[in-house]
Amino acid sequence: MKRVKKSLKLGKWNIIAYDLSVKRQSFPLCDNTGGGVVEKRVKGSVNYEDSNGTLVDKASLKRLVNDKPYSKFVKSESIPEANINFVNGHEINLITEKSYWIDCDLLKEYLIKENKKMEFNYILASGYKVYQATITILNGELMMLIGLGNISSEIEKVKAEMIGNEIVESVTDRANLDEVMAIQMGVVK
Repeated sequence: MKRVKKSLKLGKWNIIAYDLSVKRQSFPLCDNTGGGVVEKRVKGSVNYEDSNGTLVDKASLKRLVNDKPYSKFVKSESIPEANINFVNGHEINLITEKSYWIDCDLLKEYLIKENKKMEFNYILASGYKVYQATITILNGELMMLIGLGNISSEIEKVKAEMIGNEIVESVTDRANLDEVMAIQMGVVK
């Protein structure tokens, strides 16, 4: 995966910002036995065929995860206490994709008193993505942050890629920040 870097002048400082996006893991399509399935587009529709060319019903498709066929994962509705890690401090090491404000005064008071955060795996919706979740105190509020990777390991990857020159410069010729903010705020100049 090619990483993008952006140069930015912040007042008197010239900085270089590196993208810390985490590549999503993908799992190949398969049938009930784990045999490969290919997607074929025919006149605007999609058909699925096994290795013998036999059509496979879309409802019976699975994904091959660790060499085993799996149906879609089920959304998390309850996390057993044994699967929750309480970690000291409130520092976040998660590249977040979604953030939620949590309304639970007892948990908020506990995490503040103990100076801890909660970490666990979380399935947001049915599908094949298992997220990392952290519940912590941010700006005095109880928040749940969900993502796919951690910041420290991605920074180490960026440093390694810098040595191998695998990072591309992002060059754009577009509207400036004031123009974009005016558009987003509905102010027309």
